[in-house]
Amino acid sequence: MLLKHVLFLFVLSILSSPILTVAGLLYVEHVSMTDSVYTKYGFPYWWLIHVSETFGGVTDIWSFEASNFVKDMMLFFLLSLGFGILVLLSKQRTTLATKMKSKSD
Repeated sequence: MLLKHVLFLFVLSILSSPILTVAGLLYVEHVSMTDSVYTKYGFPYWWLIHVSETFGGVTDIWSFEASNFVKDMMLFFLLSLGFGILVLLSKQRTTLATKMKSKSD
């Protein structure tokens, strides 16, 4: 029974990780320096960069940071798995407390 719940949490964490990573694209940071203007996307690690201006003029360059993307995926996987385990342990604790209370009555 417990193995089934842990397996369910593992699958749920694997499925929620890419969804949360893509939702991280809503976090945008604009950076304007003297020789370039670019926009960074991703939370907490930026993994998509759009360079719109450089010293040479207007440009349209998109850069994908694969290592930051993997870091984001792993972070969200571990956070969702940890949260799920906490919920499972809390549920088991309340179930155990209810069983012990009913036995003592």
